[in-house]
Amino acid sequence: MLRGIFYAEFDNTVGPKITFQAPDGYLSPQSFEQISGYVITGPKLSHEVVTLNACGKRIVCYPIRIENSKYYRNALIFNIGFVFDPETPTNNYILTLCKLASTIETLEHEVEFLSTAKTKAMLKCVFPTILSKLNSPPYECQLRIHPTNALSLKVCPEIGGVIPDVKAHQVPIQVVDIQTHVNSLWDLTLQQVIPFIDGSRYVRRIAEDAQVDVKLVIQSLRQLLYYGYIKMLDIFQFSNLYTSTPALRKLQTNAGLQAQCVHYVSNGTVRKAPDDDDAAAANGVEAGGLCCCCCCFSSFVSSCCTCRVCA
Repeated sequence: MLRGIFYAEFDNTVGPKITFQAPDGYLSPQSFEQISGYVITGPKLSHEVVTLNACGKRIVCYPIRIENSKYYRNALIFNIGFVFDPETPTNNYILTLCKLASTIETLEHEVEFLSTAKTKAMLKCVFPTILSKLNSPPYECQLRIHPTNALSLKVCPEIGGVIPDVKAHQVPIQVVDIQTHVNSLWDLTLQQVIPFIDGSRYVRRIAEDAQVDVKLVIQSLRQLLYYGYIKMLDIFQFSNLYTSTPALRKLQTNAGLQAQCVHYVSNGTVRKAPDDDDAAAANGVEAGGLCCCCCCFSSFVSSCCTCRVCA
């Protein structure tokens, strides 16, 4: 979790200092004094990611030095930093930090954003918003920090492990509503493939219907699989024999699993559940039984199905 954001600079009067941070006072002046030599750095570390473990925190920063004769001492030296707990993995935040710092650098080149006190003061309002957005799903932030520039940031989840291969006969199943996450910046092939992920088309069929090479479809699906948007299942065939595993009995006692099951198979409509006896009488099932073919779920999972249809 991102704990804080700061903007530090070399002040021509007092030297290195933190000018803005969110939350206010998260890095104390005493803490910053201990690390200031690694935050306001020489030219060799300009545009390099610097990671520090100090003062009970992990600090990832991106020092920037803009050399120009219009600046006092012929250079503008500043740094944008993210602050974390000492054990927090930070790899997935590095690109976000670099983009934020580079955007501010671009604004300085174009409109003297940092050289003008009025526009630089906007960072004090921007940082709390960025901090809040990057710590809340979907971990992205889009805001306009200047009439000529918009800022778009996203922290991608850090997912370990190897992505399994996607086979041409497998069927991709959406586990989240992908369309609510798609935007114009996504890969064009991915945008073309997504509408055909309907839970029944297999990979090769998707390639044919989307008119996309099957290798590109597989590559796109592996990306969606990596970020947890889909799961891959074998194609359904009526010639196959399907049976439940003993894990089905977890539905009997696991209330959380029952809620997930109802949420996953329902359309969002909430209705009052009928009494067990009424439900059993309506479906021809003795109270207390479970029948998959009749879609009748009651108070517990029975070891034997009493459904008249099954009988």
